[in-house]
Amino acid sequence: MATKKDIPGPKGLPILGVYPQFRRNPLSFLQETASQYGPMSRFNLAGFEFILISDAEDIARVYRQDNDTFGKSKAAKRLTPLLGNGLLLSEGEYWQRQRRLAAPHFHRRELSGIIPIIASMTRDYLNSQAVDGETDELMIPVRHTLADLTLHILSRFFLTGDEHEAPTNIHATVRAVVDQFGERSLKGIVSPLWVPTKKNRWIRKQITTLDQFTNQMIKSVQRKSNPDANLMTKFVHSQDESGQGMTLTQIRDEIMTFMLAGHETTSNAISWTLYLLNRHPDVYQKLCQELTEQLADRPIAFSDLPSLRYLSMVIEESLRLYPPAWANRRTVLKTVEIGGYQLEKGTMVMVSQWATHRSSKYWQDPDRFWPERMQAGLKKERPQFSYFPFGGGKRTCIGSNFAMLEAMTILATIFQSFDLIPNPGLKTSPMAGVTVYPKDEINLKLKRRK
Repeated sequence: MATKKDIPGPKGLPILGVYPQFRRNPLSFLQETASQYGPMSRFNLAGFEFILISDAEDIARVYRQDNDTFGKSKAAKRLTPLLGNGLLLSEGEYWQRQRRLAAPHFHRRELSGIIPIIASMTRDYLNSQAVDGETDELMIPVRHTLADLTLHILSRFFLTGDEHEAPTNIHATVRAVVDQFGERSLKGIVSPLWVPTKKNRWIRKQITTLDQFTNQMIKSVQRKSNPDANLMTKFVHSQDESGQGMTLTQIRDEIMTFMLAGHETTSNAISWTLYLLNRHPDVYQKLCQELTEQLADRPIAFSDLPSLRYLSMVIEESLRLYPPAWANRRTVLKTVEIGGYQLEKGTMVMVSQWATHRSSKYWQDPDRFWPERMQAGLKKERPQFSYFPFGGGKRTCIGSNFAMLEAMTILATIFQSFDLIPNPGLKTSPMAGVTVYPKDEINLKLKRRK
C-alpha cells in the first residue's frame, strides 16, 4: 500500500515549505491545492507536514472513525487557555460524558422558546439605532452590528437569563479575545501564554476578566433557590447516570466554549448572508415574498420554520460559500488507511470546508450564489460530506440547531421591519481567522417599512 510519502502536493521552500503562501491567503491556498492535486495532497507548513483530504467519502471516514483513530491537533490545543477542556477541545470518555450532559439542552424542540425572545431582542436593537427621521433610513455596519447583537443574545441565554445583561466590558473583552486567538491560530510558531510578552500579559488579563465574571455567575446560580432559566442554570443542575454533576471548572469551560465559539460563527454567517442578498436582488425579492406570504405582519414563531424553506436554503447556501469553520485539523492516533494511502500514527490531516464546498466535483458553478441547490432533491444527489459547515459524525457542532434558529429569526425579523436598499458596488473579501470574516466592514442601508 502507498504511504503518505507518495501523496502529491506543492513543495514550497526549505524548512518553511508553503507557509508563506498559506499565511498570505489560507483560503485560496487550500482551494487551489485541492483543485490541482486531487483528493489527497501533502505539504509542509513551517516544519509541520499536513495531509489535505478533499474527497467527500474520505472526509466521511475522518469524521466517522472512532475517537481513538483521530484526535485533536496541536493547533487546536492553542485555544486551551481560553476554552479549557470544553466540548470543542476535550476528547475520549470525558468528552462523551460532557456531550451527554449538554446535548438535551440543544435539541431543536428544547430551543423552540428562544425564537420570540430573539425576535424581540432584534427589533429592540434595530429600533435603538439612529434612523433618519425624514427618510426612515438606517445605515448599519453589518459585521459590527451582528457581532454585538448575537453576543447580547448569547449572554442572555447562556449567562444572565431574562432579567439581567452582561456588563458592556464583558462583551468588548469577548470580541477582543476572539480576535487575538484568531491571529494566533494562523501563526506557525507562537509563544506560550506563560511567556511574559506584552501581548501575552494582555491576553491573560482578559481571560482572567472573563473567568471572574463567569465564576461569579455560576456561584450566583448555585446560591439561588429559583435561578433564571438559562444554559448555565441547566448545566449547574445537570447530572449524569451516576448522579454526578459538573464541577465549577467544567461549567466554566463549556460556557466559555459556547460564548466565544458561538457568537463569532453566527454573526459572521448572518453578515455574509446579508452581503450576498445585497449582491443578488432577485434572491432577496424571492425571500421577501416568502416572508410576506408565510408571516405577513406577525412575528416569526417556531411553528413557522418548516414553511420558511427558502429562508433556510438562503442561509445554507451562504454557509456553503462562506463556512464559518474553514478547516479542521486532526492527528492520526493509530495507523489508518485513507484514500488508498497508509497514514501512520502522528500524521496530521486537514479537511477544509472552504475547499470542498467550492469543488466543481460536487457543485455546478461552485462560486455562484444559488440557494435552489439546497433543495432536498438535489441534496440527495450529493455525498453527505460535500457539505459540512457544522462538521460531522459524533462531533457535529452541538450548537448547529441554535445557530440556524438564531440566523433564521434575525433575518426574518430584519426584513419584516426594513427593506434592503441595494448597493451594487459593495464588495469585500473573505479573511481566515478563527472563522471566515469580511476583510472590510459591510455597510448596508435599510429603509423602515411603512
